[in-house]
Amino acid sequence: MGVFYDEFPFPTFSDENLEEELKYNNREPLEEFAHLSLDVINHYLFKGRGNFSSEFRVLVVGAGTGSTGLYLAEQLTQTNAQIVILEVSKKSMEIAKKRAQIRGLKNIQWIHGSVESLSDIAQTGLFDFIECRHVLDHVVDPTSVLSKMAGILKPNGGISLSINGGVGRGGLIHVQNMVQILTKNEKTSAGKIAAVKEVLKVVPPQNWFHRYKAINPTGHIYSSRHSSGSNSYTDSDIAQFFLKPLDNSFRVGDVYELANKTGLKFVTFSDLSNRITLKLENYLPTNLMKKMAAKDIVTQQKMAELLGLGPFTFHFLLSKETKSEASFDNLDNIPFLFLSPEGLLQVLEEKCKDQDSDGTLSLRMYEDNSHLTQPFSLPCNPHATDFLGSLLKHPGQRTEKILQNLLKKYPELTPEHMFSRMTGFYNAAKHSGQILLRHKSIGGFPRSKISSFYKISRN
Repeated sequence: MGVFYDEFPFPTFSDENLEEELKYNNREPLEEFAHLSLDVINHYLFKGRGNFSSEFRVLVVGAGTGSTGLYLAEQLTQTNAQIVILEVSKKSMEIAKKRAQIRGLKNIQWIHGSVESLSDIAQTGLFDFIECRHVLDHVVDPTSVLSKMAGILKPNGGISLSINGGVGRGGLIHVQNMVQILTKNEKTSAGKIAAVKEVLKVVPPQNWFHRYKAINPTGHIYSSRHSSGSNSYTDSDIAQFFLKPLDNSFRVGDVYELANKTGLKFVTFSDLSNRITLKLENYLPTNLMKKMAAKDIVTQQKMAELLGLGPFTFHFLLSKETKSEASFDNLDNIPFLFLSPEGLLQVLEEKCKDQDSDGTLSLRMYEDNSHLTQPFSLPCNPHATDFLGSLLKHPGQRTEKILQNLLKKYPELTPEHMFSRMTGFYNAAKHSGQILLRHKSIGGFPRSKISSFYKISRN
């Protein structure tokens, strides 16, 4: 794959993109990846107690032209953490180094090599956290490679993986297979790209491939830096998504199998859209959902994957520890808002403030640059509304303090009953990306704030 990525560095990054980054003011990360925010990593992998400053070691396997690796490095600039970047493509690494220089990042060690170098890297010490984006898509034995990564983790370490979704990419895979047949005897990249362009012109409307153009917010499903609304494809786009020598895809069952075969614990799908896409309740009516309630979570997610035809990419976290997630039962933890949709409290106050009995409020949220909305639901009662209000109006309070304040306002409830209601709201809000936890000893991560917020869609 090194030869391929030397010719087509990924993620695609042009000279124009580099000119844009030269305007960088160093006040905040240039790119954000919510599933790799230190807030998310701390909550799900380090029980909310990670301070990332005690010689924290990060390994980025397959950083490409930067992106996720640089985002992690930017978040950790105020610590003594060490980021090691392993990249098989010299060309991609050259671009990533230029981008790191623009950002003033000096906490990165660069290593040119393939996943075969993992055993050599381990000689420098074990890692607290490994980030691996789409590398398992391009290796013959993904389980073996993941096992090597697990072997160089510290006992309480964790891994963030991103891999192709087989069901979500169904239409793309069909075109890939067709392209392989068409370009089998074509020797040059230019000739292969020209052939793909001809194929894309004649793909009929009923082909599954067109579904993916329909669901993409920008009208172009594959290039994050493509101009909004354009349906054209650059040569690099075509190479990346149709001409890779090896491009594995996985289903939700494979995600759990990877964890089981490597002795790691599956923690969560770290991307909000993954969790929502794989939630069966978002597709089935109540009567059918009752029939599925006895099924295990993996079986339910397999059904949701088929119903929702996704995700396009799986983002998930694995840990060496059996229990790595921060617990709401720990009253010394601080609940805080993460991706809280704009207008959520106002909607809860309007709909739930005067509710006499427990209910559920079904909502949708959206991003400004997207015509897609994400469904989610929250408990609808005045206690849930006041719980959310306390997070907005009095941030930084421990769970115990919030519980005490709510009991003063609602003395008719026992502590157990009130905490049960708080827990119900917390679990629902965590699932839909709004609330995370950190321990009271952890002050937060200023450079990890996500600026792209969802808004509530009133429907």
